Amino acid sequence: ANEKQNSVLHGYGSVIPDFSQPIENITVHVGREAVLECLVSHLGRYKVGWLKAKDQTILALHKRVITHNTRIDVDHEDNRIWKLKIRHVQESDRGCYMCQINTEEMKKQVGCID
Repeated sequence: ANEKQNSVLHGYGSVIPDFSQPIENITVHVGREAVLECLVSHLGRYKVGWLKAKDQTILALHKRVITHNTRIDVDHEDNRIWKLKIRHVQESDRGCYMCQINTEEMKKQVGCID
């Protein structure tokens, strides 16, 4: 069944969002900008969050930056591509970041900055 039929068959909005592909790990030099991209399909009414994987610190929720780190920003395209941007990367920014979808059973994937 195509997407339209699917939503009719299962009632509107019951398509569970998922990741369309893994987050690509990136290598960034200190002082440059790092951008991690989380690709999501069928987001619907759900929200995307970004966390620092090591200590589970919430950095951003949907379109809002939560952290007090002024170098961090979020951006998105068409509810499909969710970007975590870190300006003027420092050594302390290296490590892995988690993109989460707040579905009933939390979906998450990780991308790392080296």
